[in-house]
Amino acid sequence: MSSYNFRTEDAEREQYSRLLDADEKLYSTSDRLQRTRQIAAETEEIGQQVITDLENQNQKLGGFRGTLYSIGDHMSVSRVILFDMTRKMCYRKGLLIVIILILIATIILIIWLKWIK
Repeated sequence: MSSYNFRTEDAEREQYSRLLDADEKLYSTSDRLQRTRQIAAETEEIGQQVITDLENQNQKLGGFRGTLYSIGDHMSVSRVILFDMTRKMCYRKGLLIVIILILIATIILIIWLKWIK
């Protein structure tokens, strides 16, 4: 019977050893699974922050787009005003040249009339 006890003890030790190995693997797997869950949660949080930032940037870009359209409209109005100002300036410059020429012609006429008479 002692041989039977010896075999039984060896079998029990081997079974206990396998049980400890399985338990260790279970804890190791459980730890890895917990780390994986933690990484997944952190990744999800970062993803949510990125989505929030992108939404904010999209809203800002929408506001900029409206501002750009408004600036374009104002530039069109400014272009029309500048064109009118340039046209009026050229008209006034031409009128000033005509008045100067008339004054020069009048001065020459007066001098000519005084010297000839």
